[in-house]
Amino acid sequence: MCMDEFNRIPIEGIEDLLKHFASGHLPKQETGYFITHNPGYAGRSHVQLNPHEWMVNHISVPSVNEIAQIMLATAGFHSYEEMGTRLMKWQYNSIWKLSKADQYNWDLRIVRQII
Repeated sequence: MCMDEFNRIPIEGIEDLLKHFASGHLPKQETGYFITHNPGYAGRSHVQLNPHEWMVNHISVPSVNEIAQIMLATAGFHSYEEMGTRLMKWQYNSIWKLSKADQYNWDLRIVRQII
């Protein structure tokens, strides 16, 4: 069972769900529970997990360069490492040198469109 962006639920609902999962009412051997949340975003609840009841893994943001290289390799490019590095250098230079206007969008969706 995967609950993505769990901390969008109001804190009262989160507490009730966590109590239900920790109570043992659900078969733990047959079901995996994966809870994702993005702390620090406005309007999100703080989720406090007891480490004795849950196995907690922290995932950081992956490197855009590595993602670009994987996309290029998947698309069949042989020099994907060099191309990915050049693409990221161009992206970083553009971010720093161009104006901060809204029309310049440099998120991962744009990198995917370029590739």
